[in-house]
Amino acid sequence: MPLKVIGTGFGRTGTDSMREALNLLGFGPCHHMFEVDGSAIQKQRWRALAKGASADWESLFEGYSSCVDWPSSYYWRELIEAYPEARIVHTDRSSESWWTSIESAFQVTRRGQVDPDSLGETLVFGKVFGGASIALTR
Repeated sequence: MPLKVIGTGFGRTGTDSMREALNLLGFGPCHHMFEVDGSAIQKQRWRALAKGASADWESLFEGYSSCVDWPSSYYWRELIEAYPEARIVHTDRSSESWWTSIESAFQVTRRGQVDPDSLGETLVFGKVFGGASIALTR
């Protein structure tokens, strides 16, 4: 099933609300980081892509009609090229508000032992933030 809607906004920009809206409007099921967190197969597939495997979009989005949030938002350019008929929706918020929200989320997800193979580490910290160490202030 080809993607009908591609969300380009990063996590913490209203993507969960957008996911719910897309599902209600008939553009679901919508892929979100929640689906990756809840599925060993999804984790395996997305981790492989983040570490350099070739993109098999059909497999990554098997059963989904739309996508928002991580990890798909990182690959928005490739997805737009792969699904040229899809509609694009972008969620956004002020940089200050986004940073406060993402910093809070990072604190929760990075408590305790950090899995170096997780998408958060590989994709978000490694690729989006270029491997930079993010100093959390709270």
